[in-house]
Amino acid sequence: MENAELIGKAISAIYEASLKPSRWDDALVSIAEAMQASQSALVFLEGNKLKGGSMPLMDPIHIKARAEISSFAEGHDSLHPAHAQPLGKVAGFDIPAFREQFENSTEYKEWWNEHDLGMGALFANVSQNGARLAQIGIYRPQKAGFNPTERARFAMLCEHLVRASRIHNRIKLGALAEKGSEKHGYVGLAAIDNRFRVLGQDKESVAVLCRLGLARASRTGDKEIIPNDNLKKLIANAQPPTRRAGSCWQTSSSGERIWIDVMPVEQGQGRIAACLDQESPAALLQFSLPEKRAALRLRGLATEFGLTPAEEAVAREIVKGDGRAAAARRLNISESTVRSHLSVVFEKVGIHRQSELIRLLAG
Repeated sequence: MENAELIGKAISAIYEASLKPSRWDDALVSIAEAMQASQSALVFLEGNKLKGGSMPLMDPIHIKARAEISSFAEGHDSLHPAHAQPLGKVAGFDIPAFREQFENSTEYKEWWNEHDLGMGALFANVSQNGARLAQIGIYRPQKAGFNPTERARFAMLCEHLVRASRIHNRIKLGALAEKGSEKHGYVGLAAIDNRFRVLGQDKESVAVLCRLGLARASRTGDKEIIPNDNLKKLIANAQPPTRRAGSCWQTSSSGERIWIDVMPVEQGQGRIAACLDQESPAALLQFSLPEKRAALRLRGLATEFGLTPAEEAVAREIVKGDGRAAAARRLNISESTVRSHLSVVFEKVGIHRQSELIRLLAG
């Protein structure tokens, strides 16, 4: 297969796994093939300790042995350099001090080196919940690594992995019954049939699609349909024989932007049909509004770190990105008061700059 075809196959496998967890090993193999890696792994960590995971190109007993070795490595942080990175951000053994520390670790001497894994490995976080972390890794043999082009290709795959992991978690938690609600991140999920009709009873998600011009009432009035040519093309590609996942930005006539993921649905997928309570979905369409997602993240941040209403209000205005003076005008307070509240927010959250706050809330 050509490289572009392997990448497309890997992306589709990632989204299929998000809908059917038993396919994650297949997705990892597809990622390894697309990246020409000798090994790939999805590992789970908690409290900075490796707890287990899957390495489909290796005997399962070896990943268990790695977890056991890591758990007894006192003072050694089992997380790879990606642990401090945002979701989807690719990291490797780029820091000499960490590289030297790892080469002297029990994990490296008793497991890593024994299995011919090179220091050119790449990692990225794909899901996090408190101290629990899911991390993807790809590996090549000793003295082999990944060039910048390959690293960028892996970063693109990791973006899909992050989105797919969110879908996986929503399905696992039974969140589809409340899809599109404020509680679940202002993210809507709609099933589309092979005639581009919106299925299901999620009126909130349908209303958002209609408001943005991405859906409209059909002539018969029984279903909303997708009139947008770009979306129809992605939906068509998600169906047999192509079965290819895709993503795009769409902008409404009012300038509101929305990110959309279109994913294939396995025909005869009983669990998905039961969760969605719909007829015969040909594709799943997931969308999110960035500004509303930022507002939800801020609310969670305020609860977790004890921000006062005034501090939360300042953070909400600052994330709009037009500076302290503009935030002060909108809140009808002085710029010095904005600066004072921001200092407290930074101290509570553990950051140092406005740009960090913006990335934290809008990423």
